Amino acid sequence: MRYKGHLLKDTPKPHKVCNNLIDLIEQELGLDITHKTRYRKYVYARKIYYKILYIDTKLSLASMGRSLVQTHATVLHALNNFDWDYNNDLDFKADFDKILRLYQGMASDDSIEELILENNKIRKDLRELKETILELQNSFSVIKEELGNNIKVLQSNSIQPRNQQTTIYQAS
Repeated sequence: MRYKGHLLKDTPKPHKVCNNLIDLIEQELGLDITHKTRYRKYVYARKIYYKILYIDTKLSLASMGRSLVQTHATVLHALNNFDWDYNNDLDFKADFDKILRLYQGMASDDSIEELILENNKIRKDLRELKETILELQNSFSVIKEELGNNIKVLQSNSIQPRNQQTTIYQAS
């Protein structure tokens, strides 16, 4: 029996990177993306697979397609429609972001707690900075007032430049 130009028993073996990503997607989404179906959840899982390979590797579209027994045109179509699905389907976006972070090794399930701790630290720093700003504003006001007083004292001393024999009269 033939499937897209290959005998089912001798379909091409995917690249090692592809195998790791396929396993990760199957583990996270609970879907076998090598299964030939057009159900939306499977199509979305394959789109995630193609996009991550496109971002992270230099595999050709044909190589990506061969790993799931698809053509380069199928991969190209999935990549072209990825942005619309990412921007309009919140579940798809959440799944993609989660799988991408896990694939890149940037985050795990504990990352939420780490982010909360970091957020609290940043809030504490922000409060301290606000207090510092208030202190600086108060000291600026004091310095401004002292400077104003010094200017008034200097104006009242009747200091005149040389060669100017003018009389200063005070208006009442």
